[in-house]
Amino acid sequence: MNSIFKYKENNGEVIITGLQEGVAETAIVIPETIGNMPVVEIGPKAFEFSTITDIKIGKNIRKIEKEAFAHCRKLSSVTWNCKCSTIPDNCFYRCTELKKFDFTAIKRVGQYAFGESGLQEVYIPQNIEMIGVGAFNICSELHSVTWNGTCDVIPTSCFYLCSNLKSFNFSAIKKVGQYAFGESGLQEVCLPKNIEIIENEAFSGCSELHSVTWNCKCNAIPANCFYECVNLKVFDFSTIKEIGQYAFYKSGLQEVRLPKNIESIYERAFGECSELQFVEWNCKCDAIPANCFSECSNLTSFNFAGIKKIGPYAFWASGLQEVRLPKKIECIFERAFYACSELQFVEWNCKCNEISDYCFCKCTKLKQFDFSGIERIGKHAFEESGLQEVNLPENINVVLVGAFEKCGELQSVTWSHKCELIPANCFADCLKLTKFNFANAKKIEQYAFSNSGLQEVRLQKNIESISNKAFCGCSELHSVTWRCQCDVIPNACFERCSNLKQFDLSNVKKIEAYAFGRSGLTSVTLSKKNEVDQNCFAYCNDLEKIEWLSDRNIEKNIFAECKNIKEIFISDSVMDIAVDAFASSPNAEISFV
Repeated sequence: MNSIFKYKENNGEVIITGLQEGVAETAIVIPETIGNMPVVEIGPKAFEFSTITDIKIGKNIRKIEKEAFAHCRKLSSVTWNCKCSTIPDNCFYRCTELKKFDFTAIKRVGQYAFGESGLQEVYIPQNIEMIGVGAFNICSELHSVTWNGTCDVIPTSCFYLCSNLKSFNFSAIKKVGQYAFGESGLQEVCLPKNIEIIENEAFSGCSELHSVTWNCKCNAIPANCFYECVNLKVFDFSTIKEIGQYAFYKSGLQEVRLPKNIESIYERAFGECSELQFVEWNCKCDAIPANCFSECSNLTSFNFAGIKKIGPYAFWASGLQEVRLPKKIECIFERAFYACSELQFVEWNCKCNEISDYCFCKCTKLKQFDFSGIERIGKHAFEESGLQEVNLPENINVVLVGAFEKCGELQSVTWSHKCELIPANCFADCLKLTKFNFANAKKIEQYAFSNSGLQEVRLQKNIESISNKAFCGCSELHSVTWRCQCDVIPNACFERCSNLKQFDLSNVKKIEAYAFGRSGLTSVTLSKKNEVDQNCFAYCNDLEKIEWLSDRNIEKNIFAECKNIKEIFISDSVMDIAVDAFASSPNAEISFV
């Protein structure tokens, strides 16, 4: 029996498994019999990657397996006259020359059956009962679909990335599956009453979509439904009760009018709608969810009259110019107005007495703020804001880490007497802050004033503790009064204070590592009570005179790289001087006293 086909026998029947080696047929007819045995089946991947251009399937074929003709890139004609009414999964996947197909004899279309094929038109007759996931996905030439089948479900990814599909009639549909038309070329969508379910991302990424009519039974816009629909400028919410997360994220909406029927709105619903200019919030939902209007750069105002809660990042990087918060508002979450670079005015009349973490961080045009109703200021609440003065009244109990860090315009601070702790990084990098009254403080945490513009520091008895690097990098600091209860100058406390020429160490017991490293000290007098750590005066290039009146040994690296020391006076009670103690000061004269 000679045949161009590979096949196997099963109980007197033939299953075709492919073409014989070396066969280069382009037009193929599946015979009814081979060797007097009926040909009843085409096996999985039988003709995958073959060069056939035309195929006719015989009447006896009752089953065709998955991927039977997948990747047949030259296949342009299929005659389907067989008993098999199911097009299996991936059957014509990536058959890029297959422009049309007659579905007259078909009842079921498998998953990805025509995925990435060259189909230009699809007519679904009444006999079609089921269509599988992604059946026509990425058919970039598909421009026309007629859907008359008994199947009323458009499955997941069915027309995903069908970029030339401009319209679709939904009159026979009850359910639109997830990503069904994602990134397709749809320009208009009219959803009639018969539609009961629309799943997530159904129209996500439809960049040409400019009109949506939502008349269906489904009153919830699912998650990501119109994500990145950049040409969708308007939407009628009159029949909607729920708006899912990312529903209109990065869409082209220019205005949003939310009527009373809306009960729920989820995070990022309108995030990054860069053309959004107006919002009317009249709905039952009294909470603005997380990132709801984040990066809406053209949204310059918002009426908070019906709001109780503002979620995290709600208006992050939006175009808001003023914020008026009425009494009804109970809670404002972290970063609510983060990076609102156009925000100039805030009226805080709400019940919420706490400014949340990063709330007004990077609000560079916010020059002033009334703290009269506030009890707590969160972490980095005003970091990199435009505040020029800070007046913290008695009601302020807590200020947290970095609250006013990097406020480059901040010049004046009045510190609440109830807040005894100046937290870490609180005024770090506040270059225009030249003075600060420490009278109400007890503790100064690490980096509290690092790299600030302080010129003078007066630390009186009320100060109980000071942490590492509290004043490091204060290049304008020229005067320090140290009369506090803390008798330890902590690690790197005045490091890089290049204008600090003198320091009275008489009230100090211990000087920790790098305490004055790279500072501007010109002379140092150390008494018997002073204990010093390694490198505490390292790299002090202006240091000229040292008086070591202590009987403690002089260890290596205390004065590392202090190259300009001229005079060194050492108590004759010192028992040991490290060999390299003054190796970096070749011009120094040492005297024992």
